Amino acid sequence: MVRCAIKALGGLDKIVSRGDRIIIKPNIAWNQRPEFAANTNPYVVAALVELCGEAGAGRVKVMDHTCSTNPEPSYRNSGIASAAQQAGAEVSFLNRNRFRDFPISD
Repeated sequence: MVRCAIKALGGLDKIVSRGDRIIIKPNIAWNQRPEFAANTNPYVVAALVELCGEAGAGRVKVMDHTCSTNPEPSYRNSGIASAAQQAGAEVSFLNRNRFRDFPISD
């Protein structure tokens, strides 16, 4: 289904070039299993990772900021961490201590 949708949109070859570094940002907000459909389906994430690799991406990362102070259970229980890794992506946890504040001038 994902492959057909991406193909109908013209494929990823137009936006992913050989060696590109890609970030896929699915919804991994909730610590729920896939059958509850609270997050992006792990099969969709895996298909996107595979398609990016086939288009020549050099590195694919999957990351999201969860609604929990500890993101690891949401990544694991949603099935997204294992699906992404098996498809060839790196999985990176976003958490508050990795953010920086920058002043914005008027």
